[in-house]
Amino acid sequence: MQESEAIKLLSDKKWRMSNLYYIKDKSGQKILFEPNWAQLELLKPHYLNIILKARQLGVTTFHALL
Repeated sequence: MQESEAIKLLSDKKWRMSNLYYIKDKSGQKILFEPNWAQLELLKPHYLNIILKARQLGVTTFHALL
């Protein structure tokens, strides 16, 4: 991989989220993090995000990775 290609990929938040980070699932297994629909919405540029209680959507995990 060329350095310029690596820089391009690493600067892409969606690529980083889907390819670099691992989490533990509910059974304790280490798995590759795959953003769900709500997490992908948070990647879109917004001026103001209001996040109501959404514990099952993984918003806290997403922000920790971001």
